[in-house]
Amino acid sequence: MAGRSTTFDNYSQRLLSNFSPLAPSKIGVEATDEEEQVISDDRRLIPIVFVGAIMLCGSFFLGLYSAERLAQCRLSGLENAKRNRWFLLSLLSLFGFFCGGSLMLLAPWISRCAA
Repeated sequence: MAGRSTTFDNYSQRLLSNFSPLAPSKIGVEATDEEEQVISDDRRLIPIVFVGAIMLCGSFFLGLYSAERLAQCRLSGLENAKRNRWFLLSLLSLFGFFCGGSLMLLAPWISRCAA
């Protein structure tokens, strides 16, 4: 442990005692070959991501509501038709959650393929 601190002390003393100026450096912008820069226009992503976000949020709230209703149906012992309806609605919300998330995740790829 003592060897490390001695090495660090020697190094820091060398840095603190060396007051020579730094070597000059070239500051500037390299010249270009007058070629236009390609800038991608990502406005096509906005509708895709917006639809995906609506699907994702909507299916999340639909899933919460259907899970709550499904739990109430199971506790109160309602007939199978209502229980199955809420179960199918919860499966639909899972599908919407998956589709909305996938749509937002794949939006850049979809917009490139559509162009």
